[in-house]
Amino acid sequence: MRITLSGEEETTIVVEFKEAPDWTAGEFADRLDWYAQGLWPRGQSMEQLRESMDLVVRDYLIQKVAEDAGLDKSPEFVDFISNREREMRVTYFYYNNIIAGIDPTPQDIDAYYTEHRERYRSPASYKVAVFTSEKPELISLIADEWRAGASFPDLRDKYEEKDPALKSMGESTWIYMGQDPVADNVVSTLEPGGVSAPDIQNGVASVYKLIARREPRIVNYSEAKERIDGDAKTWYQEQALKRFLDEATAKFGVTINEKALNSLDLSTAPAE
Repeated sequence: MRITLSGEEETTIVVEFKEAPDWTAGEFADRLDWYAQGLWPRGQSMEQLRESMDLVVRDYLIQKVAEDAGLDKSPEFVDFISNREREMRVTYFYYNNIIAGIDPTPQDIDAYYTEHRERYRSPASYKVAVFTSEKPELISLIADEWRAGASFPDLRDKYEEKDPALKSMGESTWIYMGQDPVADNVVSTLEPGGVSAPDIQNGVASVYKLIARREPRIVNYSEAKERIDGDAKTWYQEQALKRFLDEATAKFGVTINEKALNSLDLSTAPAE
């Protein structure tokens, strides 16, 4: 893809050099095409256009000075480029040949989810409401009234006046067992609707009400659609890579000499 220019714009000189051929707008567009589109100018903003021009000219000047300095003939640079070419070749082929076009259908995703349901097993979890204060006697009062049937909003409004630092939460998100050991222990014996005894940790008192409890279960697809869809695509890509490697291994007759490999002494390998 390339930015669009009119015929007259293509031949307009936009950069002049004393020691190199001038650039037309067409050549600038060609050079800009080497960069990610996020670096291209948008609209008619002269500031964005100049930023793009400065970037392209900067890189061109660095390239020219490096060439004049004989960088292309440097053994270290040649090795560096060779290594990068191998990396790019592998990466390009992986994305454009091995896994290209892998886009699991709903049926594919359902088959993956059915086969890998255990990956989506959720531990036991629960929801609570809680009041926290540095005044244990106040938390005791809240616990008694809460247990007697007072509502959370009424308790909050009443006791916030007595302790402006009172912290409260009407309903937590699902807390998984092991996520909050203190809360796990406090609510372990409660039934939904039950209120705990005041719990004091490091001088801070809390009282909990268990809102709901959920046993260990397999998460439904609808609850984790984005995660499952992503996992499924990754899995199908991994299968495509495995098939490719199996075929390539057979084609080239690859055999790892485990005995020789185990005898290698890598203790003297240079550190990176």
